[in-house]
Amino acid sequence: MVEACSSTSGKITCFSKMRPTIQRQHISLQIHDPEAALKLLISKTTTDPVSSSGPSNSTASDSEINSSVRQDSLISKLYTDFINGDILASVEEHPANAFKYKSFLNKLHNPQTDLETLGKVIQLESILDQFATTVQNLKRNSQKLVGQQAAYDALFEKAMVAQSKVDQMKAQVQQPGLGIQECTNNISKWEAEIDSLRAEIADREKKIFEEKAKRTKIEEAVAATTQESIREAAKEGISHFSAATVIKEEIKSLEDAIKIQTVEVGLIKDHYADFKSKCLS
Repeated sequence: MVEACSSTSGKITCFSKMRPTIQRQHISLQIHDPEAALKLLISKTTTDPVSSSGPSNSTASDSEINSSVRQDSLISKLYTDFINGDILASVEEHPANAFKYKSFLNKLHNPQTDLETLGKVIQLESILDQFATTVQNLKRNSQKLVGQQAAYDALFEKAMVAQSKVDQMKAQVQQPGLGIQECTNNISKWEAEIDSLRAEIADREKKIFEEKAKRTKIEEAVAATTQESIREAAKEGISHFSAATVIKEEIKSLEDAIKIQTVEVGLIKDHYADFKSKCLS
């Protein structure tokens, strides 16, 4: 901004005019980034001082000097930390730093900040807002993924334990119990005695029949009990596996979201690096 003065009735009136170069920059900003141009116009409207008339002092007051020193300090810090430095790395490590940086940038919304610098401030604010939001989403989803992965692992482990229990029960069914083996041994013994003891054939045949009946009841009882246990264990395993499958879908969704957000972080970093390069060139 430049200051022009005119004299009327012995009084000097000074007012601010926009430099042609800054005007061209503002027109370019309107074409390429209308949102930033609008914000810039509103900012300048609320911060530009109202023209006044009165006697002009030849030297600046102490207040004006202090204000100028403060403004120079703000501009210096802007280029040191934001243009030459890397604020995104700091925000990525500690997201809360975004509030500190935004507070600093807000201080540059004052009448002493020229239009070109104010345009850079607004662009930096936009980059900072986008990056802080993306980093927060990325960290939140990463933490959620850890929890969901732990839940999935626990449920899948329970499903595997249930499957092992089913296999064990099936193996027990295939192996005869002590009661069944005893009946089989008695049958073999008594059948051998039939050959040598014809007189006792009728008695031994009766005992054989009774033992076969006993064996059948034991087998049926064992089979009925074991099959029911196997079904219950299988149902439990299916339940755990179904719950794990649901969580697996959410894990896939979170992984996809993290991949997209990771790419976004990279793109924003590239945009920030390109922005700094242009500012320094």
